[in-house]
This record gives sequence, C-alpha cells and structure tokens, in this order.
Amino acid sequence: MKFPTSEPYQPHLLEALRDPGEAAAYLNSVLAEGDVDLLILALKNVAEANGGLDQLPHKIHFSAA
Repeated sequence: MKFPTSEPYQPHLLEALRDPGEAAAYLNSVLAEGDVDLLILALKNVAEANGGLDQLPHKIHFSAA
C-alpha cells in the first residue's frame, strides 16, 4: 500500500511570514519556547520570506555608517 505524500511546509510558511502580523506571532511563539537555536531558525525564515538576508538592512532602513 502506498501512502499519499504530504506537501512541503516551507513554501507555505514563507508565504505566511510575508505578512508582518503573522511574522510577529511566529516570532513571539518561538521566543516563548526559550530555545536560541529555534529563534535563529525563525529569524532566518522571516528574513528569507522577506527577500533574504541581503535585503534585510534595506527593509529595516539600517545603515552601519
């Protein structure tokens, strides 16, 4: 018997994390866990959903100067 395969969750997660409210709720939930490794992964997911790490400084209007 062959079981149906499931869809990967990552594309759906990244789509949801484009919404600022969803991203905030996601990060708050991860912060409540208190796991630093999980927080790093969550921050990476939010950054990826919003254009990647190289776009992050532009999106948050950050300047190192």
